[in-house]
Amino acid sequence: MYKRQGFTFGDVRQKYPAEYEKRGKDIVNYRPPGGESFADLAGRVLPAFAKIAEETAGNIVIVGHAGVNRVILCHLQQIDLRHLLSIKQEYGQVTVIQQSGNIFRVGGVNLDNIGRQEGDILH
Repeated sequence: MYKRQGFTFGDVRQKYPAEYEKRGKDIVNYRPPGGESFADLAGRVLPAFAKIAEETAGNIVIVGHAGVNRVILCHLQQIDLRHLLSIKQEYGQVTVIQQSGNIFRVGGVNLDNIGRQEGDILH
């Protein structure tokens, strides 16, 4: 856990400008005091995701925070971790990852509880 958790980016920028600058220069490998880098997170999350996918037949539900979700989505879509914050993750939304054999496909991101994406028009 990041010991500055609960701070806004503005708070960190104002109170800990050196940390804020280091994070901006290397978002993947920057490890905040008492925390883990996104590289560390990927090293933890991706093997667990692979194991779950390999050992489970049928639908799977994984409840994770935005960092976990973004790491998995970057991996599946072959997006460099340097760009993980470009993947929008809203609170309480669903991301659908479909699996067929060893092939994964992102079926939807930021779906609400009935499968609509943000901005969809209801009829």
